Amino acid sequence: MDRRTAPPTIEPGRKPNRIIPVPPEYQVATFTRECDLLVSDISIKASCVVVPRWDHGKITRFELYGVGTEQATVIINKWISRAHGKSKATSAWGKTPAFNNDEWYYKRIAEMEAERKQMFKEPAPRPTEDAPKLPSVRCCRQSAGE
Repeated sequence: MDRRTAPPTIEPGRKPNRIIPVPPEYQVATFTRECDLLVSDISIKASCVVVPRWDHGKITRFELYGVGTEQATVIINKWISRAHGKSKATSAWGKTPAFNNDEWYYKRIAEMEAERKQMFKEPAPRPTEDAPKLPSVRCCRQSAGE
């Protein structure tokens, strides 16, 4: 709503025609000016009075007063479904340690090195029958008595 004009007053004790709760997973941190624009837009399109209820910078529910609550409900539900598009948690997913490319690369190199070392710890492979014979070298030792 425009800050120069006071919002329409609701008589104390008057119950709202409809209350629309915002589920906790869809509660997004909202600026006051963004909320004011939303409320004025709904008030104009649906011709009803909308009162948002806040908790720590997040809208927890909307209270609707007047006759245009059906159309206001549709607009608010669309806003709730779009508000979940990008939150602080979803925009920070790339900063988590699971997506560190260097760490993945070094782990893979360590695995390859371990495989290579394990190859030398195993017994030597037996030569096949069709493998060429290597010449053997005989060493002749002379005994002291001969």
